[in-house]
Amino acid sequence: MAAPGRLGLAFKAHFDFVVHVPLADRHATRALFAVEFDGPGHNEPRAMARDVRKNRLCLASGLQLVRVDSTYLYERDRLSLIEWLATLFAAYRRRMPELLAGRDA
Repeated sequence: MAAPGRLGLAFKAHFDFVVHVPLADRHATRALFAVEFDGPGHNEPRAMARDVRKNRLCLASGLQLVRVDSTYLYERDRLSLIEWLATLFAAYRRRMPELLAGRDA
């Protein structure tokens, strides 16, 4: 049986945002990955412990977690990380039918 703290975190944890892809059912989605912005407060012991629990939760559930500190929010190669993630997601979404067909073949 899972420890109460782990189970509680599984139902209470939130991420800064999660990118989903639609499934066949009109309202169903599947999470592709979660993003956490780690600001200066993430160096405090309580925040660090919470971050470790989120890392473990994501690992156990198979959810990819992207941790972003403030250095990545600034422009690099003419794109901010947020712009890059949006571009990547748009490309992935366009290719989704092809990817699913290949997976299901």
